[in-house]
Amino acid sequence: MNHLPFTINHKPPKGQVMIEFTFCMIILFLMMYAIVMVFRWTGRDPGRRQKAHEAVLTQDIGGGGNPAPQIAPYFYTPEPMKAVWNGN
Repeated sequence: MNHLPFTINHKPPKGQVMIEFTFCMIILFLMMYAIVMVFRWTGRDPGRRQKAHEAVLTQDIGGGGNPAPQIAPYFYTPEPMKAVWNGN
C-alpha cells in the first residue's frame, strides 16, 4: 500500500517544485509587464488628446471670426499602441 502515489507521506520531488515555481514566476512577471504597458498606454492617450484639443480651442480664429477650425472633429490622431509591433 505504500507504493501508491496518493499516500499521506508522498511529496513531489524538490526539483519539480522549483521548476514549476520558476515557470509560474516568469508567467507572472510577463503578465505584470503587460498590465503596466496597458496602463501606460491608456493614460498617455487621453492626456495627449486633451492637450491637442486645448491647443485647437485656444488658437486664434483670425479677423474673420470663423470658428470652423476649432470645432473640427479630426483634431487628433490616436496614440499607436505598439503592444506587439510598431504601428504607423
